Amino acid sequence: MTQAMSEPMVEALDPVERRLLPVLRCFLAALQASAGRDWRQGYDLAAEVWGEGRGLAIAHRTQAFVGALLQSRGRALTHGDAFCPEARETLTTDERMILSLLAHIRADETREARPLLALLTAGRIEGAVVHAALSLCALLEGRQTSSRSGAAVRLAVVPGSGAA
Repeated sequence: MTQAMSEPMVEALDPVERRLLPVLRCFLAALQASAGRDWRQGYDLAAEVWGEGRGLAIAHRTQAFVGALLQSRGRALTHGDAFCPEARETLTTDERMILSLLAHIRADETREARPLLALLTAGRIEGAVVHAALSLCALLEGRQTSSRSGAAVRLAVVPGSGAA
């Protein structure tokens, strides 16, 4: 579901988020519409950005994360067109939340990630979504503002946290 863009926010993204955004948009489009070319373009874009081996792994994990998120959420996510020149400078609210969630996971900021995940999943935080997000973030570079260098990302589902 493509939505009119919100205020320009792309310049506030870190380099990893900027590179991931068009790949994310391709998979959001592919999983929510009958746009068959978006799958291939998501993989192609990721291979261009990160090289074939790593890029295809990042694309696969992005697709798995978006799929798990959509299944848990039960409703569409808004997104821009990965190839629209005007959309390249702006983010939808959903895109901003997804990229913020991934940034917090990359920086091992569980406390900040948890409420975003709850918002994105309508309060239904499922293990598949957490696993897919962690799997994707394990391939991405850590957030540059992180105080931890080279440490493994740690985020887990906490039973009885009231998010379900």
